Amino acid sequence: MPRQNRVYTNFSAGEISPKLVARSDIEKYFQGCKTLENYIVLPGGGTESRPGTHYVAPVKTEANKTRCIPFIFSNSQAYVLELGNLYARVYANNGRVESPPGTPVEFVTPFATADLFNVKFTQNADTVYLFLQGTRTQKITRTSDTSWSITAVEFLNGPYITPQNSDTTITLQSSLSAKQTVIKPSAVANNGSGAIRVTSNGHGYATNDYVYIKEVGGVPNANGAWQITVIDANNFDLNGSTFAGSYTSGGKIVKLSVITSVGFTFTTNHVNTSFRIKASSAWGDVYTRKYISATQMAAEITTALDGVGATSNWMEGLWSGAQGWPSCGTFHEQRLVCGGSTQKPQTVSGSVSADFENFSLGAAAATDSWIYTIGSNQVNNIQWLVSTSKGLQIGTLSQEFVADGGTTGSAITPTAIMIRPHSPHGSNSVAPVRAYSYTLFMQKAGRKLREFKYDLYTDTFISEDLSILSEHITLGGITDMAFQQEPYSALWMVRGDGQLVCMTYNPLNKQYGWSRHITDGLFESVACIPSPDGTYDQVWVIVRRTVNGATRRYVEYFDPNLTVDSGLTYSGAPVTSVSGLTHLETKTVAIVGDGAVYPSQTVASGAAPLDPQAPASNIQVGLQFAPSNTLLRPETPGSADSTQGFPRHWARLWVEIYNTLGLRVNSSDATFRNTTDPMGSEPAPFTGKKYFANLGWDADGNVTITQPLPLKSYVLAAGGILDVGEDE
Repeated sequence: MPRQNRVYTNFSAGEISPKLVARSDIEKYFQGCKTLENYIVLPGGGTESRPGTHYVAPVKTEANKTRCIPFIFSNSQAYVLELGNLYARVYANNGRVESPPGTPVEFVTPFATADLFNVKFTQNADTVYLFLQGTRTQKITRTSDTSWSITAVEFLNGPYITPQNSDTTITLQSSLSAKQTVIKPSAVANNGSGAIRVTSNGHGYATNDYVYIKEVGGVPNANGAWQITVIDANNFDLNGSTFAGSYTSGGKIVKLSVITSVGFTFTTNHVNTSFRIKASSAWGDVYTRKYISATQMAAEITTALDGVGATSNWMEGLWSGAQGWPSCGTFHEQRLVCGGSTQKPQTVSGSVSADFENFSLGAAAATDSWIYTIGSNQVNNIQWLVSTSKGLQIGTLSQEFVADGGTTGSAITPTAIMIRPHSPHGSNSVAPVRAYSYTLFMQKAGRKLREFKYDLYTDTFISEDLSILSEHITLGGITDMAFQQEPYSALWMVRGDGQLVCMTYNPLNKQYGWSRHITDGLFESVACIPSPDGTYDQVWVIVRRTVNGATRRYVEYFDPNLTVDSGLTYSGAPVTSVSGLTHLETKTVAIVGDGAVYPSQTVASGAAPLDPQAPASNIQVGLQFAPSNTLLRPETPGSADSTQGFPRHWARLWVEIYNTLGLRVNSSDATFRNTTDPMGSEPAPFTGKKYFANLGWDADGNVTITQPLPLKSYVLAAGGILDVGEDE
């Protein structure tokens, strides 16, 4: 066959499936790569070596898998939270938040290691709500960089399981009907026997009453629900309590009603549950605070009851330890919307408008709360909720639904709600991301990335498979993902085997460019927040590495100024050694000083030496990673004269690069130094074509382009003269 000219003008599709290497009849074949590692596909079709990662700190418990999630108040106030086993730590401005210096800001959470990647979250200003089906809903609140708190959400007045109890033999009875007055303590002290004694002048309580106490400062053991023993008109003891601490201030006390059941069995899981009771003609609400027995609970009256008689007119709260807690939530149309509890997996409820924790039943006004159970052929748990201008999107294990007020995009109210199925794929537990006007979610097996979007022509929502040409790249399943909009629109995904997958995403141009990113270790979690200067979106990761024979887990972020991983930098007077590298003890590290590549060194006693004859002022040190691009087998676009099955030989190959120093094709290195370059300094980065000749014969004409140096690399295109031999 004659000599042919072949050009790879772009790599817009990124790495495509090995099952498609013979599909030269499809357009994307000529925009793809056989493999693309540690290069990012650029919007224009070229590739750029990914940034290196900047080391920040080890996680608190390095033996345990840990997650990072974003907390974004604004473009200028953004944080990453390290979620570990029963704790959270805070990061901002390229570092860990500490107060005082050296002491990480940290707070306790109820989330164990095994549950971390099932936690869903949604944010409103300085508050993030966290959802986990088997754990009470929590909210994290920030009051300053160093002041964070987490509290359990109290759904005091609903939502409720509907319809109401219809069995006349099952009744509830309250010992009180009126909402009780809140009183305050003047002292909380040791009663002399080690128990807690509360002083509140003229409290009006009797022995064996139940009370609920909160917000006591200095004696945290006093907070909670208690049966009491009255000492006198001004003092009472908390039965079974243990005094510790020293009272400072604060505290609120309210008397509890005893709720007695007939035919209904209470358990300890019914603590923190709303019940709606109609003793006569009007409804009231109570919130259980303490388990007394299988037939009695102590409860706070949150809305006055109209009597104390036994009644079969009652409703149980939708969310509780007994019924399960919502598995996900979002803010939609000025409401907090939650759904996916254990006992009601397809029920979703929206709060009172602009009153996010109030799910009380009203008179069905437009601003009142609403509740709806999806009707479908299968009962599958709600996995996620996403708010859009076209409606509330609901992803379940089997289908994707959209809720609105009856017409596309109309507001949901208690009397106007319609939930329709739109696509039949189902989702896994990974939280979806909103990108532009689309929702990107993982199908239930964790392998297919789908784009849920409104289609004008069919007047419905469709779910396009964005990974169809690169189905192999999610092998092992996707376990975490985050969307980066600047400098390039990209979706970052953590794979089950620890590789990081990136998809350059430009939906209007139909560009879905896939690449894989590999480090000396395993990526385990990813999050994205605005950079401190607000000019780009900063990708944060948690990476598991093996250092000096031990498993370490580090918090790191992608730094556009770094070309090494887990790196640190030095800037100052010229030095011949870099210290502070204890996190890489015994590792072989790459060193770049003043733009020049130094010989690799092994870290010993936290330091790595440079050439003593060549000190440097601006240095980066870290683990080298290898960007590589293996081209697909050269073929003739749109021609029946295929070269498949024929041996190939690149007589001459060129690679178009931009602002790059360092290039290797197969085993041949490009030359960058010219005779005019001064000795003792690095040549300048090069823009243009580098040429390679006589790469040898093989069945596929394989070409692998790599960056052998720990320096930035841009590969824009490739091509050349191809000889095709005779069919053997």
